Amino acid sequence: YFAAWDKVMQQQFEEAEKLFDEVHEQQPEVTGTLDGRSFIGFGDTDSFLSCFLELIIQAHYVWIPIESLRELVIPAPKTLFDLIWLPVRINTTEGLSLVGYAPVVYPQSHVHEDERVKMGRMTAWVDLGGGFARGCGQHVYDVGEEEVGILDIREMSFTQSPVRP
Repeated sequence: YFAAWDKVMQQQFEEAEKLFDEVHEQQPEVTGTLDGRSFIGFGDTDSFLSCFLELIIQAHYVWIPIESLRELVIPAPKTLFDLIWLPVRINTTEGLSLVGYAPVVYPQSHVHEDERVKMGRMTAWVDLGGGFARGCGQHVYDVGEEEVGILDIREMSFTQSPVRP
């Protein structure tokens, strides 16, 4: 994964694409439900975070592999703080129950010229070339065929098939 990102940063996009294809082929297909609706496939729309859920857990910045998620619960925002750091609860396939915070916006969103992006009211994309992009503004996830902002997610349950079709 990180070798592929090195290739993106070096603008060696064909090599990066091959490495990312290898990474994605090794991952199980993620299926589940979002607020009761079934989906096939889940990932961050930001190319850099596509395989991970970005969280703060017990004052540590962590990336949780999406393939290890069993359940994700995000309560509706109730305070101004929740519009910056959403409280989350996750259960993993390894049996861990974790409570933490998910950033509502992608890194560096505060430098974007559009106030809506800065405030997480919309998402914009920075083209890195070769079909790769970084997000600015609200985190957005590919949930099946739909793009869903993090502020619109409440309850997700996940199942993973051992082999990608």
